Amino acid sequence: MNTPSDAELVSLVKNGNILAFEQFVKRYEHKLISFSLRFVGDIQTAEEIAQDALFLFYKHIQSVDTSKKISTYLFEITKNRAISELRKKKQTTSLHEDIIENREDFYESAMKSDVKDSVYKVLRTLDRRYRSVLEMYYLNDVSYEEIAHSLNVPKNTVRTWLKRGKEVVKKIFYEKEKN
Repeated sequence: MNTPSDAELVSLVKNGNILAFEQFVKRYEHKLISFSLRFVGDIQTAEEIAQDALFLFYKHIQSVDTSKKISTYLFEITKNRAISELRKKKQTTSLHEDIIENREDFYESAMKSDVKDSVYKVLRTLDRRYRSVLEMYYLNDVSYEEIAHSLNVPKNTVRTWLKRGKEVVKKIFYEKEKN
């Protein structure tokens, strides 16, 4: 017996076959947990994100285009849920502590509390591309390849945005020190 493709499973689910969705969940649940774990860093939150992503996928399954790669939909939903979770977490956890814990070498000048606040303010002012790449790479330890996949851009673009983002941050701090 051949294993049905993702598109075949989605078509079955669209026609009311709940068992097909269970098979779909078994196929992707662990992949989505691993993917979201790279963003959030703790297994319980990653499991919740994966579960939410699968629920949202199921909720909107009638609009899924089976001629496109199904996994792309799932990983995009998961990425968006993880980013939303990080935004919520930032409201209760200090972004600056996360930065220092994950990549001291880049943010070593942010050891003092007032400088940490400045780093956070600077990150919020950055172009969205640079900010998202810096946060994914430095806060969540996401690789170039994973960032490229989640943002749907080439790996070299990720490298460029990361480099430019760091240059902008350094320039802003240099200008502040001069004043």
